[in-house]
Amino acid sequence: MKKTLTVILILFLVLGSFAQNSNPYQPDFRNKKYKKVIETAKKQLKTNPKRLNG
Repeated sequence: MKKTLTVILILFLVLGSFAQNSNPYQPDFRNKKYKKVIETAKKQLKTNPKRLNG
């Protein structure tokens, strides 16, 4: 369950960063709510990159 959530968060981050410039309806990622989520996802990627291969 935790692994799935991590993958979803990373996908959300990647898709969001691509869509941010082209999609005016994309939520603002400088928002405090998203900032914490993104930082957590980045930390998890640095500490355990093999987690994605599952």
